[in-house]
Parts: sequence; structure tokens; C-alpha cells
Amino acid sequence: MLFAAVSKHDSKQCPLKTGEGVKMLKEIFSEKNLKKRNVDLLDAYISCPLEKHSTHSCVFIFHADSMFNVKSLFRSMDAEVKEVVPLDIKNIQL
Repeated sequence: MLFAAVSKHDSKQCPLKTGEGVKMLKEIFSEKNLKKRNVDLLDAYISCPLEKHSTHSCVFIFHADSMFNVKSLFRSMDAEVKEVVPLDIKNIQL
């Protein structure tokens, strides 16, 4: 099943501003961690490098067996993940 995870945070609180934040993201999205949770990261959009003075938006698209597996990826993340939702191609409007 496909899932989208959405995270937003103020640019002043961006985890990528610190070495620890970068390390945290690398660990969360490491091949080992994704495999451990049986989750495939298919695509991502991270506005942080582009938006210096606003709210940063991050959207991650996953393939996983359950929403629980996707949510478990973000437990150690400093920035709050606002939602994890199933993606149903029948409900996408272009």
C-alpha cells in the first residue's frame, strides 16, 4: 500500500540546521532502518534548502504493509510529522 507522510516546521527550528539533525535524518532514511521496518521510500520533497524564511514542508511517499510501519520511522524525529495517510490512486484528482 502507498502512504504519504507530511511534516511542516518553522525555518528557525529546521532539524537540518544542526549536524545532529542531519545525522538523525540519515539514520531514519537509511537502507537498514527502512528494511527493518519493511518500508520502501519511493519519493520525497523537502523544501528546506529552498525556503530560508518561512515554513518548511516535507512530503515523503512510501510503500509499506501498514501505516504503523511508516509512523514508526518518525518516532525519533525532532520535527513533528503532521500526518501519515494512505494514498489511493482512485481518489487523486488532477
